[in-house]
Amino acid sequence: GDEAPKYPHLIGLPVTTRPLFPGVLSSVTLTDQPTIEALERLQGNGYVGVFLRKDSPSGVSENGLVLDAPELITDPDELYKVGTFAQIHRIQRGVGFGTGASSLHAHPTRQEWKNLSKSGGGGVNGNNGEGDTSDASDGDGSFSDGEEDDDDGDGGDDATPASVLLYTHRRLNLESVRNLGPPIDVTVSHWDRLRHNPDGDSKLDDTLRALTNEVLSTIRDVAQLNPLFREHMQFFPNRIDPSDPFRLADFVAAVSSGKPDELQAVLEERDAEMRLHKAL
Repeated sequence: GDEAPKYPHLIGLPVTTRPLFPGVLSSVTLTDQPTIEALERLQGNGYVGVFLRKDSPSGVSENGLVLDAPELITDPDELYKVGTFAQIHRIQRGVGFGTGASSLHAHPTRQEWKNLSKSGGGGVNGNNGEGDTSDASDGDGSFSDGEEDDDDGDGGDDATPASVLLYTHRRLNLESVRNLGPPIDVTVSHWDRLRHNPDGDSKLDDTLRALTNEVLSTIRDVAQLNPLFREHMQFFPNRIDPSDPFRLADFVAAVSSGKPDELQAVLEERDAEMRLHKAL
């Protein structure tokens, strides 16, 4: 959301399966214990930079082996250069969707949305991911001190994986990897809010309107055939905004089953018309 800070240094969190798009709750499963412990210390008031793995975006290596800990890298080039700034909402040991897999969190509770709104997370009214925010360049979102939360009593089991629930705010550029960790320490720059037609081009408006209608028609058709998709729409109604092609494209990509590299292309696209085309 607009009120989220702009930290230049963060813990970097590699993911597989799909990139995370701004404005939705997403779950990521972790197995690396130093990374889990670092995120547990940040729970409630910490942020991370989430980046799709470039070398094994599906979570499977070139020789066909499943990555045991996708959140670990040995080379900065293993990550795509555009990712997402995400707030750590909750982390819980012993649950997950498979190692390193990112997944749309389809069942946020009312309390989760309420807590996000109180903490400046933006809730369901988050912007298109490129918000105008105050520059917190003196801050650091990666290693702030926080209290560990062991409400469920499972925090003491150091051998178990963990599922971290993230609320994503805006896009990031990966400027450098300062330390491979674990946890990974990265330097980032934040995207500013994008305008879909800054010059007021009427032809572009007509094109965007036609594409928007096509996207909305597709959403309606899929919703009639897919109960799970209808459920996603119930939890994220404000993401379907015909007046904001950036937000609309992000929503479609976030709930689609596209290939990792195709979804990454949507994440990286700065042009509204092209982003809609890529999301279809």
